Amino acid sequence: MSFKDTPKGTLIIALGLCVVCSVFISSAAVVLKPYQVANQLVDRNKNVLIAAGIFDPAINSDADVPRLFDEFTPRIADIDAGEFLTDDQLADLAINPTTYDARAAINQPTLS
Repeated sequence: MSFKDTPKGTLIIALGLCVVCSVFISSAAVVLKPYQVANQLVDRNKNVLIAAGIFDPAINSDADVPRLFDEFTPRIADIDAGEFLTDDQLADLAINPTTYDARAAINQPTLS
């Protein structure tokens, strides 16, 4: 009977395999995180461009998104007043229209 046929050998091999796989998966997650963040930004910008009628998936590709988004000027509106916020109002609220996150703004009383 060899070592790998014993219960102890089976457990050692199984644990070793788990450790190797865990290291591989963790490393892949860490290495791919910047690409995931960049793809999320491209996806968000693409959705904004589609809503604005600037991006047509039949004509444009994801590679066109940064160029088209640079030509696009995002603005934030005050729904109650029915007007766009001025640069002074944006500065008072510490809002940058290009990095504005509506989900994060929900939890801020000054922005809701």
